[in-house]
Amino acid sequence: MAASMYAGVSNAPLRRSTGMAARAGPMFVMVTMSSWTVLGDRHGSGQAGGRNRLFAHSRDGPRAFSGSPLGDACPTVEADGDRMGDQTSDVDRSLDDALEQVRAAWLIDDAFSEQTRLRNGETVERFTRRAATQGARSLGDLTPELCRGFLVAPTSEGRRPELTTQHARRAALRMYFRTLRQLELIDWDPTLDLQLQARSSTAARPLTDDEVTLCRFASRLGSAGAISLQRAVCWALAEATAITSEIAQVRINDVDDCENPRWVRLAGTKRSRERRGELTEWGSHVVSRQIQVLVSAGAPTSTLLTYRGSGVPGQHVAQAAVCNAIAEILKAVDLAGEPDVRPASVRNWTGRRLFDSGMPIEQVAVRMGARSLDTVAEDIALNWSPA
Repeated sequence: MAASMYAGVSNAPLRRSTGMAARAGPMFVMVTMSSWTVLGDRHGSGQAGGRNRLFAHSRDGPRAFSGSPLGDACPTVEADGDRMGDQTSDVDRSLDDALEQVRAAWLIDDAFSEQTRLRNGETVERFTRRAATQGARSLGDLTPELCRGFLVAPTSEGRRPELTTQHARRAALRMYFRTLRQLELIDWDPTLDLQLQARSSTAARPLTDDEVTLCRFASRLGSAGAISLQRAVCWALAEATAITSEIAQVRINDVDDCENPRWVRLAGTKRSRERRGELTEWGSHVVSRQIQVLVSAGAPTSTLLTYRGSGVPGQHVAQAAVCNAIAEILKAVDLAGEPDVRPASVRNWTGRRLFDSGMPIEQVAVRMGARSLDTVAEDIALNWSPA
């Protein structure tokens, strides 16, 4: 099994790219000594029962970095670049070589579906080729201007790209640069200040597949250990259509199979009916890992999967903690500032995906626990009217 290539990132602000290749500030790397699937990553060193540790590399040597559990105080493209030898610095690495490493990392990451992996790989390849024709030869040459130009570059038909295409291109670039940071090839992100118009006028539009993949990617970054896993579980349950107040109530015994979970019982709210939510493949891995951690520690099956605060599960304090956990992921990928993106955008993505796969709107409403067809149509951004 392949060794982990995933790095963590500190909670300190990232350095924004100015086109310079200096490597300032500490870098954080996840060192994994386990064959278990952790937060959707496949790690393997041939040694079972290991630990995940996050280290900050500084002048004083490596030091451990940890976080607090999820509780009430949870904080709210057209020519190839030149290849260079292995003796060059990371930021001088050729664009082709860096792209190969990114694709290798994506290949072993089950946060990606095969379709998402191929689509974003093609988008990033077009970006690097376009950058090369504009003079970029290494990672240090990739500037915010090059990224911004790519977002609005004409399509293959010579037309200005639609806003949805611009959002998709930006999501792909953010995945690309986040992976480069995780591989410790760069320590900046030239996409941080790339602002686009909102995709819709709704309060919580459905996320796109690419945005969901990017958020899965980000859910395991930041603090090491329990908090990152709990944050990922919150996201996984939201993908199963859970509302934030429902997420705070889910217990081990609400899951159908602790080793290979697929369905989870959701309690319902004043707005939604009690139901069963279906976990995605990625979400199943995350929830299974969390259950394993809890059971190994001697937790009873009545233990909550995510919430560790003193509030009543399902009520406002616990719900706020879950909202903050999901908002933190959205903030990490620079989506929190978009006016039509909210924590509910995650479950709305699931509803839209079910509808687009051919499920009738009536069944989508049942799966989402909606009490009216008009409500679910609005949630999944569907212009719908009864026959």
